[in-house]
Amino acid sequence: MRHRKYPFIVGFLFLPVLLYVAVVIWPYLQTFGYSMPDWSGASQQMNFIGLRNYTKLFGDSPFLLALQHNLLLLLVLPLVTILLALFFAFMLNVGGRSGTGGVQGVRGAAFYKVVFFFPQVLSVAILSVLFQGVYRTDQGGLLNGVLVKLGLEDANHPWQWLAD
Repeated sequence: MRHRKYPFIVGFLFLPVLLYVAVVIWPYLQTFGYSMPDWSGASQQMNFIGLRNYTKLFGDSPFLLALQHNLLLLLVLPLVTILLALFFAFMLNVGGRSGTGGVQGVRGAAFYKVVFFFPQVLSVAILSVLFQGVYRTDQGGLLNGVLVKLGLEDANHPWQWLAD
């Protein structure tokens, strides 16, 4: 049955790869094409200048400094974040107070696990409360209150954002 394996895999990968090319790769290619002419974006006339925009860009010292800062953040920040996360995960998940292998975990590790995970659960609840507060159907809602104050909406008949 191995002889039918690759057409089967290609059949399942064809549509996702096609979508990826259409949604991600094609806009990058279009952007690269838009960077080749000397074009303001507002006029119909485009003067093709090739890679001169890029040579001008890489000769600009503020751009090079910003590029250095971005590369530094791209390399250092994930490395430090992953190392800290691994350290804390190790300290919380090491065998507790038994001292297996000479390494002892943090006292109260179960409490810390709950505290670390709590924002993941809490954020959904907070967002739903904020969403309801913004779109309340009376003047107490942020959006309706602003519209009433600006005179764009009648205070007696506010917009029914979530009820319409």
